[in-house]
Amino acid sequence: MALEQGRTVYAVPGHPLDPRAEGTNGLIKSGATVVTTAADIVADLAPQLDAPTALDQPGSKPSAGPTGFATAPRPPPLPPPELDAAERRCVFDAIGAAPIGLDELIRATGLPPQAVKIALLEISLAGRLETHGQNLVSLRPTAPDDEIA
Repeated sequence: MALEQGRTVYAVPGHPLDPRAEGTNGLIKSGATVVTTAADIVADLAPQLDAPTALDQPGSKPSAGPTGFATAPRPPPLPPPELDAAERRCVFDAIGAAPIGLDELIRATGLPPQAVKIALLEISLAGRLETHGQNLVSLRPTAPDDEIA
């Protein structure tokens, strides 16, 4: 249908003996444009857009990622937030003997998800966290004098 309307159809060829590739190979037989990388599509669409692409700029060719597609540079990761004792205590107090979901814990504490996860890691490293399926956590029973600072 797309070819009948004058639209470009792209298809990635598959092995001719693989029954899963019958569809894309059939599209190629019907006139679809063969592509093997994202650069093939960019090069084909660039004249229609009348705009320079990243591939047209000298020295600005994006690097190919593990999938072969061009990837944009990633910003450096943010450092994990520092938790103060009050935030750590807030997460600890929100967890009880009954399992609670991670999303519910985030809502109950009002802290950012990353801060809650760091607090859970610290509680787990202290040996006080019990993990359950479906992102549920609870406190592991201990002696009354055992606390998180």
